[in-house]
Amino acid sequence: MSEQIIESTEGTFTRDVLEASRTMPVLVDFWADWCGPCKMLAPVLERVAEAFAGRARVVKVNTDAEQRLAAEHGIRSLPTVRVFRHGKAVDEIIGVQPESAIRAMVERYLDKPSDKDRAEAARLLADGRPEEAVLLLEKILREEPENEPARVQLVEALIAAGQLGEAATQLESLPVNLLDSPELKMLEARLNLARTLTDAPDLETLRKRVEDNPSDLESRNQLAAREFGAGREEAALGQWLEILRRDRNFGDGAARQSLLQAFELMRDREDVVHAYRRQMMALLH
Repeated sequence: MSEQIIESTEGTFTRDVLEASRTMPVLVDFWADWCGPCKMLAPVLERVAEAFAGRARVVKVNTDAEQRLAAEHGIRSLPTVRVFRHGKAVDEIIGVQPESAIRAMVERYLDKPSDKDRAEAARLLADGRPEEAVLLLEKILREEPENEPARVQLVEALIAAGQLGEAATQLESLPVNLLDSPELKMLEARLNLARTLTDAPDLETLRKRVEDNPSDLESRNQLAAREFGAGREEAALGQWLEILRRDRNFGDGAARQSLLQAFELMRDREDVVHAYRRQMMALLH
């Protein structure tokens, strides 16, 4: 194995991957010794590691030895190569891919002159100033039209600014390979839940409507979305399950879709998701 590649474990993953990704892209190769495609991909990753030495890092995780770590990151297929940047997963590929595709994926996350502006946009978003973040990100994209991380960030800012139509347009413009990434799946889920709240009343009004008329499924659906947005996730899941109990075809399956989107946004609460997913399946079948 190339000296540019390191093996990581549950005990060192934070240092090897999350902390390191704050200064450069980190590719994590989730593999196993019995996996033939993993062995085919290994020399490709070695060449990538050599090519990007000092600018990006390749880390390997043996999923047989690190089963808890693989489960924590939702690894279901091997090989999975996931890119981490600034402390979180931002992209991935599954299966054997050509070296050119992996190099292109790495290059998307290398430091660029616009990174300071992207950091400022993130600060504006965190400060509750999404409209300003949108303007700054649009400026970046005028100068760097191929800056995909900035475009992903723009989708997030547009959702926060309530510009849902433009957020959907930007999301659809992203390359197909990005749409399967965990970050994009979560943004798509947030966008769809935000659409549920278009022109919706406030939380207390919706609670009163549902209390007065339990069969008002439109208000119940909006209430669930409001509860979820307020951080009352299990209250929201309960409302969507109640819609399924009353009419599983409501809104062309809106409750089921909302549950699946909520599950996507609750990846860090695996036990809760599993319990509610079982209830959903029982109601559907």
